[in-house]
Amino acid sequence: MSLKTPVLLVAATALLTACGTATTATTARTDATVTIPSDRFLPVISQSVTGGTVTFRNADADAHTVTSLPGAAVAFDLVIPAGGTRTLKLDAAGAYRYYCRFHAHYDPKTDQVAANPGADHPDEPMAGVIVAARNG
Repeated sequence: MSLKTPVLLVAATALLTACGTATTATTARTDATVTIPSDRFLPVISQSVTGGTVTFRNADADAHTVTSLPGAAVAFDLVIPAGGTRTLKLDAAGAYRYYCRFHAHYDPKTDQVAANPGADHPDEPMAGVIVAARNG
């Protein structure tokens, strides 16, 4: 189990908590962009506001997915072809964990995402977090 996932969750939680302050809410971006340069999402943690969009741009030669974890309050599964773009709109505040089901897998026993064998970065699972803060 990688220490990166718990650290990401703590960072996402801290970011979401900070979004409740007046100064952060007024400076939160409405929209965010995540780039896929290879078998990873950049940035790993993205911030948006409820009703805003997150655009995923696949700059890789492989297709990828943006898939919510099983049992998530909001389910999504976007397939993004090589060179393609997909947009996700989140209407509820929260931290949304996601991964690429082509290059990683979710382990329900550990609640962790792990890279599939043969992934470009086998020691770093292709996963990310979107933090959607309340707008206003």
